[in-house]
Amino acid sequence: MSMARASKDQPFEKERFQRFKLIEAFRKALDLQLLGRKPTSTENDPRRELTLPRYFTLFLFGLFNPMIKSMRGLCEASHFESVQKQLQCLPVSLGSFSAAQRLFDPELLKGVFEELSAGFKKNTNQQDPRLKDLQTTLHAVDGTLLKALPRMAWALYQDENNTAVKLHCKFELKNLKPAQIKLTEGKYCERKALKAMFSPGEFYIADRYYGGAYGYFDEIIEIGADFLIRIRNQPRSIRVLESFKINQPAAQVGVVKDCRIQLGDNLNPLRWVQVQVDGKVFNLITNRMDLDADLISHLYRQRWQIETFFKWFKCLMSSRHWFAESPEGVAIQVYLTLIASLLSMHALGRAPNIRERELLSFYIVGMASLKELIRGLKIKR
Repeated sequence: MSMARASKDQPFEKERFQRFKLIEAFRKALDLQLLGRKPTSTENDPRRELTLPRYFTLFLFGLFNPMIKSMRGLCEASHFESVQKQLQCLPVSLGSFSAAQRLFDPELLKGVFEELSAGFKKNTNQQDPRLKDLQTTLHAVDGTLLKALPRMAWALYQDENNTAVKLHCKFELKNLKPAQIKLTEGKYCERKALKAMFSPGEFYIADRYYGGAYGYFDEIIEIGADFLIRIRNQPRSIRVLESFKINQPAAQVGVVKDCRIQLGDNLNPLRWVQVQVDGKVFNLITNRMDLDADLISHLYRQRWQIETFFKWFKCLMSSRHWFAESPEGVAIQVYLTLIASLLSMHALGRAPNIRERELLSFYIVGMASLKELIRGLKIKR
């Protein structure tokens, strides 16, 4: 039952809206982004009670609190004295909150997100030691659709009756965290989105869609990046220049072909590693000739990490309606959801699983004590 529905049927227990301390970490990160920034004339309006920090903080509070599932419910919560004290905000009307999505720049949240992402370091001892020699940052890249409302006509997808927002993500595999995102309408090309996020010295691991245009491989090489991209099972215009011997470690993981090739009209020779696992064929293309074939197979298997992240992110998003429906408002909600996930990862040193997310929710609404939270999450003081 949504919070707005509950407000008509039964009174709220304001004690359930307990302070979640990660809000403080967000405010500190936001304040750093605001240092030296000149506020707009709209923000400086002395009549404005809903300031930029208050708006973003209240929005984030709604995403953290499992009881709040709508913009109306969030605005109602702002009328509780305990919430006002905890968030340093004033009561907010539905109209003011709705209008704010077009007044405050979501790019500020992008800066907060990237700052928190850069600061998260995960200790991983299970990685193949050969990865340390790559001297590059491994990223799984992909896009996922977030269901939009029919009235969000700007979020074009298939037709006027099907709207969606697409989240394009570079996901850092070493630390298992989102490193950079781009938000577009649903029909936006994923290759084009990744091109806007290209950076020298990175290594991109991607599925078949990114391998649909062979000329894309040369574009990645030209900017000084590496890639490992799957192409369709019947490659077009492929010419084998040299075949490499398949050693035992490669054969054990299903490698059946390892060749240097010329692919289509590409200027650069590439490498083709074909892997067969459980009756499925994976044609993997990379510009790295120096990596062992079994390591290439291992790297591609790591791509599933971004799918796990998308599943987790959608779980965070799916329990709530869109609090805002404009392109700017959607960007604000997506960035704040990512920030909420990063703050949780900072607190735990990793992404919480389903049971741990439930326990965090119990703590937020006061059903679990801090001692019980620490015990359940196995956090060391």
